[in-house]
Amino acid sequence: MPKKTLLITLLIVILTAGLAAAGLYIGKQLSQPKKGGQETTPEHPVEPQETVSEITSADIDTSDWKTYRNDEYEFDVKYPKDAHVRETVKGGDIIIGKTTGNGLIYGVIIKLYKSNLLADQWYENFYIRLKKKVESQGHELTTWPKKGEYITINNLRFYKVPQFAFDSVVYHYYLSYNGKIYEIKFRYYGPNDKNADLHLRIHNYMLSSLRFLD
Repeated sequence: MPKKTLLITLLIVILTAGLAAAGLYIGKQLSQPKKGGQETTPEHPVEPQETVSEITSADIDTSDWKTYRNDEYEFDVKYPKDAHVRETVKGGDIIIGKTTGNGLIYGVIIKLYKSNLLADQWYENFYIRLKKKVESQGHELTTWPKKGEYITINNLRFYKVPQFAFDSVVYHYYLSYNGKIYEIKFRYYGPNDKNADLHLRIHNYMLSSLRFLD
């Protein structure tokens, strides 16, 4: 084969390979989400694979825990001795935990709503109202799921719903009792909290200690 023909053939092969590589690179770039464009789903902290039913006082030292009792709301719950209790205005939140200037380090926030609905029915109505409000403002509701799941803790049936944020997950536990819906919230920071496992255990044991007054 003449040298000129061989050179042209070689150039064609190199050019073809270059175009193929360029096409592959462009395809990968187009398949990736654009920054500042369509909203991407953040990587949320994942709760450790541990059920609340496995949490017992043997996991943490609860010998010096205190008991918070609320006769109006008909319940009591145990909490660590270094935690604090703060009640907002009547009918508002009850905050039980340890706080700093940046917010709640660990603990729960309890709120009550008057309702004869079951917990999942109440949440469904709440979700519909919230979705309409968010969409009326031109946004899409992405931080709240449409449905949660029922879990049982010490014979109490909670409806658990995760609310996603960029740096944490807020777990909402809804419980229907005596014409009320009890909402118990806990914020889990995952890798952003060096004591996340301990705080999760404290939260879970607080939940397991919840008791309604006779």
